[in-house]
Amino acid sequence: MSKCVLHSVWKPGAGRHGGRLLASSPPLGARIFGARIFLRISPDWRFNWTVPQTKSAVATLFPLLLTPVLAASCVISVQSYLGAGLQVLPVVMVGALALLIYGLNGLSDGPEDKHNKPERAAAEARYTSRVLAVAIVTLCTSAVLLGVKGRLHLAYGMVLLVGILYSFRLVPWVARGGVTWVRLKDVLLLKNITIGITWASSIFLLPLIDGRRINASLAVSRPFWFLMFGYGLSAGINSIFCDVEDRVGDGAAGVNTLPVRLGASTCITAVWWTSLTWTGLVAASYLGPGWIDLPHAILLAFLALGYPLLVSAAARVTSRGSAGRRYAIETSDALFSSGLIALSLYTS
Repeated sequence: MSKCVLHSVWKPGAGRHGGRLLASSPPLGARIFGARIFLRISPDWRFNWTVPQTKSAVATLFPLLLTPVLAASCVISVQSYLGAGLQVLPVVMVGALALLIYGLNGLSDGPEDKHNKPERAAAEARYTSRVLAVAIVTLCTSAVLLGVKGRLHLAYGMVLLVGILYSFRLVPWVARGGVTWVRLKDVLLLKNITIGITWASSIFLLPLIDGRRINASLAVSRPFWFLMFGYGLSAGINSIFCDVEDRVGDGAAGVNTLPVRLGASTCITAVWWTSLTWTGLVAASYLGPGWIDLPHAILLAFLALGYPLLVSAAARVTSRGSAGRRYAIETSDALFSSGLIALSLYTS
């Protein structure tokens, strides 16, 4: 969080050093999450606003805040699809979980980020603790309100536990030298599978569980599970694209990811084969037993093929590590939530 200063204005003329101070009131100070904000108000309401280090703050905070916003939008789209209506507390809860988990992940990724994103790593060291404070307060408040309403479920805690195990070396793992402690993201392929399952559960199962706490008769059909699997697959592919972007720094820091082990081109080829295979299964499910209808099949195929196409197009016109390419990689949630809302409006 940057330090914002609202200054009073000086006018030339009489007064000390040839200037006249238009505001004589003392500064008002307030500390908010460790950042001091000073405010000086002038009688004629003319201000000089300066925000030091705004660029580094925005570069760090925007990606961190974008993640919970996209997660919240996906929960809203699933609630709309289920016909459960907008339930604010689960939306805020999932958003806070996303913010907390990715904030913790940023703390544990220090060695890799120093190679992949040195400017962001330096800024994260300054701002992430404050973001984590906001996430913890929001998460605890939402949990208390859900508990009071009888809608707090163990599944929220399970998601948080997986996020902690993903970021910190708390998982016992058998290696050549004996038992060691690893993060879930240190294990080849398990990282990507964990991301897919965790986010699919957060976006689909948590709204479903909450909806059934409100309406016990809330039911789901087979297409719901197809959408959940398709979203989880998209989240896993998103993690592979991120690993491809970070492969140089990950390799230098000794982080074992699929692109580091197999190479970027092999991973991209595997992504396309996986997407094409899933699209074929979706088409077969529509044309054969009729497990899903045409609108669901179109949405699932669009997500499976449209997202890798968008990232591939961005990779052709942007450089590795650029903001444009990274934001293209993070469009999976936006594509999903907008597509699911469109599907809900169409089917209703």
